[in-house]
Amino acid sequence: MPDIKECGWGKAVIRSVANKVREVSGFNPKETVDFKGIVEIFGGKVSEDKDVFFGDTIDVRGKLDFTIKLHPLATTERQRFTLAHELGHYFLHSRQGDKPLQAFRLGTSMAEQEANYFAAELLMPESMFREDFNSLSNDLDQDGKISRMAQMYHVSFTAASVRLSSLGLL
Repeated sequence: MPDIKECGWGKAVIRSVANKVREVSGFNPKETVDFKGIVEIFGGKVSEDKDVFFGDTIDVRGKLDFTIKLHPLATTERQRFTLAHELGHYFLHSRQGDKPLQAFRLGTSMAEQEANYFAAELLMPESMFREDFNSLSNDLDQDGKISRMAQMYHVSFTAASVRLSSLGLL
């Protein structure tokens, strides 16, 4: 299977795409929601497959016709990031189904980095995330702040830590 070609749009454009997805879907990152419903809004299906390596695959067949496979043992936070990441491939690399593709979330290619950035922006929007981080109590140590942000945005400790670092907040 050929590598996925990066979209090359840059962070500002990817951020605006993530913002539009959030707007159209009505998704609030600080609410506990079944993220599978967000996928369905855009015509996708979610299935579980214990044979999939950490559940990180998407198969785009066309417009409003794609499937994301999740590993059933992945945590809710992991599944949420995986779904957001795979949606990134759908919007950025298949151009909402204009380009059929199959993606396996392995490696560090530019396309994978773009999908990771999309997922981070969708789940932890920069302006909102910065504001919430800056309002945290100074009584918390670094791990306490990361944990609080992870809980607030329903993501893993690792995802919150990476996002905070990428925004220069740690």
